[in-house]
Amino acid sequence: MISALDTHELVTELRASGFTEEQAEAVTRAVRLARDLDLTALATKADLAELELRLIKWVIGVGIATVLALIGVIWTATQVLLHAFPHS
Repeated sequence: MISALDTHELVTELRASGFTEEQAEAVTRAVRLARDLDLTALATKADLAELELRLIKWVIGVGIATVLALIGVIWTATQVLLHAFPHS
């Protein structure tokens, strides 16, 4: 069970240990924000693995498309040159 965060007590303890009022309040805000994070919105290892697989597929697809495009450019350039300089 999660207990309530006593921000006043935290500020008081931080002040007693040497923090300035501004520092103690900033740390307390950071603790409260961290505690209130929606952990369900964070990526899991499974999410990252799925993303990695999708990126690998995308990179392979782009690589294949690039190779095919280069083959097309070379083929077209070859045909243009063959027609520009016919055999005698």
